[in-house]
Amino acid sequence: MTYRDCSFVTPASWFCRHSAGVRHVHELLPGLPIYSRRYSTSRLGASKTEAYTKGFFSVEEDELSYEIGADSDEIRGSVPEDLTGTLFRVMPGKIDSQGDTLKSYYDGDGMVLAISFGEDAVFVRHRCIRTKAYDREKKRSKRLYRGLYGSVLPGGNLANFAVKIKQAANRFGVNYGGRLLALSDWGLPYSVDPASLLTRGNTNLRTELDDGDKMIPSSRVYKDNLILASKSFTPFGMSVRFAEFKDDYRLVGSQSAALTSFLTQDFAVTEKYFVVLQPALSLDLNSLVLGSKKSYQEALSPKGKTSQVVVVDRKSGASKKIDLQVTSSVIGRIANAYDEPDGSVTIDAISHERVCFGDGLTSDDYENDVPRSKLVRVRVDVQAKASDVTVLSDYHCDYPVVDSSDGRMHKHIYSLSNNEAKVSPPRGIMKTNPKEKTNEVWVPESPSQYCSAPAFAPKEGSTDSTAGYIVTVVFDSETGRSSVAILDSETFTDGPVCWIELESAVPYGICSSWSSRVYSIKDAKKTNSFEIFKDKGWNTVDSGFSMIGMQGFEDDF
Repeated sequence: MTYRDCSFVTPASWFCRHSAGVRHVHELLPGLPIYSRRYSTSRLGASKTEAYTKGFFSVEEDELSYEIGADSDEIRGSVPEDLTGTLFRVMPGKIDSQGDTLKSYYDGDGMVLAISFGEDAVFVRHRCIRTKAYDREKKRSKRLYRGLYGSVLPGGNLANFAVKIKQAANRFGVNYGGRLLALSDWGLPYSVDPASLLTRGNTNLRTELDDGDKMIPSSRVYKDNLILASKSFTPFGMSVRFAEFKDDYRLVGSQSAALTSFLTQDFAVTEKYFVVLQPALSLDLNSLVLGSKKSYQEALSPKGKTSQVVVVDRKSGASKKIDLQVTSSVIGRIANAYDEPDGSVTIDAISHERVCFGDGLTSDDYENDVPRSKLVRVRVDVQAKASDVTVLSDYHCDYPVVDSSDGRMHKHIYSLSNNEAKVSPPRGIMKTNPKEKTNEVWVPESPSQYCSAPAFAPKEGSTDSTAGYIVTVVFDSETGRSSVAILDSETFTDGPVCWIELESAVPYGICSSWSSRVYSIKDAKKTNSFEIFKDKGWNTVDSGFSMIGMQGFEDDF
């Protein structure tokens, strides 16, 4: 077996690391390989002067894992006893592809970060998602695909004509039914083992999804059922389909509705409805696929005067389109939605002045290249087909999460933000009370530290559903290291109750998700070739962390 980019552990170094409270998966026995601490800070664009942009980089190790003991010097404070579960983040992990710098961060190859908080240790690992495109390009040592967001192949129009768009599996992850599903907005989900982060393969979920479907990179869990949404083209235009699954991925419900805009990035679910928000933009998909339009940006054109809410009855499938009473805005990530007693629907979401495709995030001129955003509340009168929009926070913010289950009324919203209204790189986490319309912002003490999208972790055993912890990964542009900050929702403005220094640097990523399931090193070791082969069969085997790295399968069901 061949080990790549690794060093070997001597008995002496193994003892020293254990005395400091840090263990690698490979250090369970001396003589096994470990992956080094090196990381790459190669960044997008020409010259990057702002500290913030250093957090957009390609991880150098495809696979990395280690354990931090509860008594480690890397932990300041203590991990709360009622914090049990795993933070997952599916994100672009490789933004330099085969020697080329990608134009947009959103075009980077996918990677999974997982941080499990157990009784005695914190288990940290990341691993690149081995999509078909990733493996093919790595084998050929050249780029073979265009990026959806404008990262074209060298050689001009002819080199990009009819070239396939890469399915990067890099936008969102949900852990459900023993599988971590990695979603992007081009193609079907990829299934990943949540313990070892082995890529199981591209999946159509027991043939419930069609090969031509494009996923909305989001998911909702309502009353323990997973809900996914996909977009497709029909002879009559575009449509969105909502599919509801039990934890064995048995389909228990499905509804569809017509769309007028392909650019739908999120959806929500209530007891009565499925909800999507579509901007007043149309997409020339044929030109995008053929390559005459090189990116989402170029293929978009105005359509209509306002954005719309599409409300789909979960039982009957009847749908209504309702104009939003705002102009020149695009609704992005949805925090939550729920039904009101009077029959209306409340939706809390992020409103952007215009569409952002990821390239502005890494710009030298962030303030002008990134659209201003704010947190808004949309009230929809379904029967009267009317809407009302109010601003909950004027602070520049994104990636909201709530302190309740999907489809239930929430008390607070937590988002990535700053304590100011102007557009600037986000450094902190904002807590918003929609009822009182109050906002509190925690920002790390050092100006070189930048938070990433938060996750809300309910307190284990608490009867108060709004009691929990806000978990965020913080990148320090001066030290080049990442940390985990854990804030208590009840003492939010006091700052972190625990701060954990990570051994590896982690890019900012996009969205985070929380799972109540805890995974350990032993769980990762159990995920071996036997389990994968039993699920599907097998394909080419390569080296990897813990046990075996696998090439992607067609479908693991």
